[in-house]
Amino acid sequence: MVKMVSCLFSFAHSSILSSYIDVLRTYPTNTPYLNHCIIRMFHRVSVDCHFSGILFQMSLFRILQKFHLDPLAKSPQFSVSLIFNR
Repeated sequence: MVKMVSCLFSFAHSSILSSYIDVLRTYPTNTPYLNHCIIRMFHRVSVDCHFSGILFQMSLFRILQKFHLDPLAKSPQFSVSLIFNR
């Protein structure tokens, strides 16, 4: 577990998370698995690494807001994303 957390710290960099945000911007055309992986990475960085502050980016908030208002978000394939969005 310690090795995994130390590996996660290498992903907890703003430029890497910015790339994830860029991919998440196209969530309607992404596969559900890709969206799930991105959301899980955000969760791991914020919870496992205790870096929740690094996710306080306006671009991510806007994507999550659009997602929350999108009727597509109510489909089962986006259930994990909705949980993270709360």
